[in-house]
Amino acid sequence: MQPYILLSILVVLAVGDPRMERKKASVQGPGHPAPASASSSQLIARYASCANDFQARCAHADPRNNFQVLLCLQRDTSVLEPSCHRVLWDFKKNMTLDIRLDATLSQSCSKEVKTHCSGVAPGKGLLIGCLMDKKREIADSHCHSMIQRMQMIVFSDYRFIRGFATACKADIAKLQCARVESLDSKTIRSNPEVKSQGSTIACLEDQIDKLSESCRKAVLKKEEAAGDDVHLDTALFGACKDVLTKFCADVVQKPGKMYDCLYQHKFDPAVTSECKHEIRRRQKVEAADYKVDYSFAKACNTEIQNHKCLKGTQDSTQFGKMAKILICLNEAYNEKGAKISPDCMARAMEVKERTIGDYELNHQLVDACQDAVMKYCRDEMANQKEGGVIDCLMDLRMETEENDVKTGKVSEECSSELEKLMDRVDPESDFHIDHALRSACMITITTKCGTKGEEDSKVFSCLMEKIDDSDMPNECRKHLFHLQYFISRNFKLDHALYKACRDDALQLCAAQIPVDSNDGEEKQGAQLPPQMTLACLYRQEINPSEDDHPKITKPCKEEVFRTLRERAISVKLNPTIEIACMEEMVKLCPDVIAENDADYEGVEFDCLQEKIDELPEEGECRAKISQWTQLEAKDATLDRSLMKACKKAIRLYCEGLAGKTDGELMSCLKQHKNDQGVSSQCKKKLEGFQEVEEKDKGFDYKLQKACKEEGQALCQDAKSRSDVLNCFADHFRNKKTRSSISVPCKDVLKIALLEMNENIKHDSGFFSACRDDSQKLCAGIEPGEGKIIECLRKQGTEGKLSAKCMKLLEEKEELEMNDPEVDYALQRSCSTAIATTCKRVKPAALLECLIKNKPLLDDIICQRLLTERQIEAGEDFRLDSYLRESCLKDIPKFCRDIPLKGTEMIKCLKEKFDTHKPLTPSCSKAIQQRERQVMDNPRLDAALYHACKSEEVLKECSEGGMNGDFLSCLKSFWLEKKKVKKVKDIASTKCVKELSRIMREGVADVHNDPLLFQQCALDLHKYCADVPFGSGKKIVCLLDVYSKDKKGSELSEDCALEVKSRIEMWDNAVEIKGPDSLKDLVHTVVASESRFSFLGLLTCIVVTADRKSG
Repeated sequence: MQPYILLSILVVLAVGDPRMERKKASVQGPGHPAPASASSSQLIARYASCANDFQARCAHADPRNNFQVLLCLQRDTSVLEPSCHRVLWDFKKNMTLDIRLDATLSQSCSKEVKTHCSGVAPGKGLLIGCLMDKKREIADSHCHSMIQRMQMIVFSDYRFIRGFATACKADIAKLQCARVESLDSKTIRSNPEVKSQGSTIACLEDQIDKLSESCRKAVLKKEEAAGDDVHLDTALFGACKDVLTKFCADVVQKPGKMYDCLYQHKFDPAVTSECKHEIRRRQKVEAADYKVDYSFAKACNTEIQNHKCLKGTQDSTQFGKMAKILICLNEAYNEKGAKISPDCMARAMEVKERTIGDYELNHQLVDACQDAVMKYCRDEMANQKEGGVIDCLMDLRMETEENDVKTGKVSEECSSELEKLMDRVDPESDFHIDHALRSACMITITTKCGTKGEEDSKVFSCLMEKIDDSDMPNECRKHLFHLQYFISRNFKLDHALYKACRDDALQLCAAQIPVDSNDGEEKQGAQLPPQMTLACLYRQEINPSEDDHPKITKPCKEEVFRTLRERAISVKLNPTIEIACMEEMVKLCPDVIAENDADYEGVEFDCLQEKIDELPEEGECRAKISQWTQLEAKDATLDRSLMKACKKAIRLYCEGLAGKTDGELMSCLKQHKNDQGVSSQCKKKLEGFQEVEEKDKGFDYKLQKACKEEGQALCQDAKSRSDVLNCFADHFRNKKTRSSISVPCKDVLKIALLEMNENIKHDSGFFSACRDDSQKLCAGIEPGEGKIIECLRKQGTEGKLSAKCMKLLEEKEELEMNDPEVDYALQRSCSTAIATTCKRVKPAALLECLIKNKPLLDDIICQRLLTERQIEAGEDFRLDSYLRESCLKDIPKFCRDIPLKGTEMIKCLKEKFDTHKPLTPSCSKAIQQRERQVMDNPRLDAALYHACKSEEVLKECSEGGMNGDFLSCLKSFWLEKKKVKKVKDIASTKCVKELSRIMREGVADVHNDPLLFQQCALDLHKYCADVPFGSGKKIVCLLDVYSKDKKGSELSEDCALEVKSRIEMWDNAVEIKGPDSLKDLVHTVVASESRFSFLGLLTCIVVTADRKSG
């Protein structure tokens, strides 16, 4: 057909046939009104029934163009005269049945008719319906335009839509959708066909979930065809025309764009409630059939087909619920790594944003949650704030107990629909989806997560990392927490976790995940609920079933801990723990449950850990909290409150360890807990963790890992951490079993023992045994920094501790003396000296090195502690590792039957030394060293101290003794007291005996008398250089010189005075103890080359002493 022929047909249909107009006019005469029933060939503007409406509303339209006049008049049918309604309806009915229309369409769309509608009978209004069904497949612009114009007529009344009236007749009656606009009841009865055209369809769509299948299909087909032009939805267009004028006048006239504009402004205050209702009505239809959303369907058509997103629908060529399509695309992108076009991705995000922003678009959610909404979310419903109602429901859901939904504020059905909603919208895919989150968090995102803005899934991780920052807006925290609550209940919604752990979850956890089978079909994995998958994965990380059992892969492990760190802010983000522990939390932690949402620091975890002993031993909650504590030991960043309190400490001492899962960060923090710059709050949090850690040997990750084999072999029955450590300590003290402990295990054990010795509470057995002693003898001393343990050690040397406490203390002391690396007080008080003076010394020789260099140390705190260790060694031979090792061969030879415990072994070895028994050189040297140390401080001699501690002599000379002048003080004291008292009245017999021994030991070696050695250093070099040290030989040499030169005229003045002073002291020793006390000295002199000259002096001393005593 030539173009001019087609044009003439359209003019006849749209403008009217001039010949018919002239014929009608000649028959009726001038001015005769037009007939009530309009045909498609007559001019609508000429009908008397519509003349007034035309003049009032459409005078700008060409009266000869019926199509233009028709569109204008039906724009707002509510104000038309009833008779004009009838004229318009008749006109459209006649037009759609006019055979000339079919002919026109066949010419305009010849190719399309042959392809899609070849079997449609002409003249029955069926051809236009067929072409409208296929409009989206039609590429020819001329044909497309023709169909578009005809749709404006057809869609104004459901009865013009092919098969619609038949399919929906029963539904229209049942749902009472046959309404009339602006007509009184009399007119309705007289004109039953004059029904509301667009409102009947709108009424059906409002109740789309209640429609029969045939009617539902008819409605969806109609809306699919109307998806590209807002004018085709007459109810929507009529209600929103002012909104379109105000907000959408400048919108480019492209298919679907006007709908997009309306959706964007739906929550604007200027949008009327009628317009909002119609927008929602249409969006509900889009939810039922994705093709109704023209822009989305066009953008995502390829992806939907490629990924078989319509598989399983009743009619996969026509309908697919938007929810199913979104989930399908989510899975394709997140699970299979499929490429989604940017256009499709953008359109999908817009749909998700609308879905989560408007509660009423989710009719299953509305049905399931209506009671909760009416009771608790009325304000949000009234305010119509975007996302307000859903946010309210999410809040209510978190308040509902997982194991008791019957008593909660939301029903189980409502909770389930909320989770399904999250599955559809996939909130982590783009933070823009949630309007409430976007608005509340934009400042934080811009300022703190700006570098991650291009990867929207990472924005959530960034926000979760910052959730406890003081400058994050509370509203941002709230919305973020709500979303994470639901993400935590669906393994697939955390994209990074799912991508890294999908295969691990299938292999190790039999997770409920779609898997591809050999026939190309997707099937479900085993039925592990999605909320349990993460818990299963971290259980595999903590306790793999067997050594050869597959473990989670490294990428999965990293994502598991990343996820756990983000969700450590609340037990609510860990559904397995929340479900298992809800009853216990209500019972044991009622206060922190109310506080947690405000601080986001995981306080429920802290509470349950602190009260783990109160949890049922075989209960699920205790098992879950134990697993969580094991995870915290591996990665301290899981403890959010600890991380917040210790931020500065990490920066100072442990930088670079945060985020590692090897236990190093927690170990580092514990080691530096008492160092400068560590806040009291950080210290308190670490103490809390250590108290929890003590309760189970599995809570120390490094210890478990390094000593797994040794623990199973040597300490399998130990339960608590301190039980394990004390068990290993026993084996440390035993040389035979000590060698069976590997070096890596020893290294970790030393650190762990050091930590245990820092605080008495970290050793439960010791703490229990010494509780009464510490309360009585160490009252007012706070635990920590080794203070109470040091107090008990001092009290132990005084013999004031109970037997059970003393027994465990001795074991602890023995271990620390043999291995100073586990002596917390020593390591802390003498850290500088250890790092400098004794840095190259082997660990076993560390204490002796420090003691040897004690006079040279500038640190008085270290000096005092070393003195305490010397005192302890003097009280118990087992604690003097240097003397014990030095005399190892001498003990079985000379002191075989003497117990190692106490002072008897020390006394035996000294006696053998003083009587010149052939001790090994190493033993003799060690004894001499100990005797010299006693001359510096008499407190180091346990026998002397306990014999004389209440005596005046010890009180008087202790201070002097600390300055290395004890012997001089003793001499002066004795001479002074002797003037007014007898010997027996100066001190007790027991004390006198020990004083005599000390004087005698002062003769054994010139080094034992520091003041004599100092004053006579030059003389010794001059007269005694060839005389060896030991056995009193140097002193004999000095006495020989002194006796030969008439009372020391050859010696230096200072030396002569000191020698004279010592002779007076020996005189006192004879007087105190009697001549027998000098027997050993005589033996020494006899062995000396100067024995003859010195024997005369001794004889004089003895004779004089006898006379005085007589």
